[in-house]
Amino acid sequence: MTRPAWTLMNRLPMFTNAICGDLTNAYQIENRLVNLPSGTIT
Repeated sequence: MTRPAWTLMNRLPMFTNAICGDLTNAYQIENRLVNLPSGTIT
């Protein structure tokens, strides 16, 4: 029931050629962060 939290903007097709800085920390967070369901299952 978990899923990735988000995709970084520079990895989206429309922004692949955009300028970006050092995103080392953002890549690490993107790889580790997940969304957990917050509701109850009935």
